Amino acid sequence: MITSSYVENHKVTFIEDLGRTLVYLDLSIPYLKESPAEIVYKETEIEIGHGVIKRIVICPTEHGTFICNAVVKLNGTTKPTAEEIYQAVSSVLSKLE
Repeated sequence: MITSSYVENHKVTFIEDLGRTLVYLDLSIPYLKESPAEIVYKETEIEIGHGVIKRIVICPTEHGTFICNAVVKLNGTTKPTAEEIYQAVSSVLSKLE
């Protein structure tokens, strides 16, 4: 099952299949660590309260570099709301160095 909603004009999509839930988030978090020439897909293992951020997408633009997407694998113990997962991911990723 796929369900989507918007938080602060960013789409948050829950994808449930085979007993697991992935969340795909649209983001626009400034990323100052590097400034790639092309889009970069990074595998991660960043723990958040509701699961693990498995992948981030870094997008260079003419206005700077941003984390533009993230994929989270939920741990299954609770089902957070779109707002809760968005806030948790945004909070952690805005502190990346």
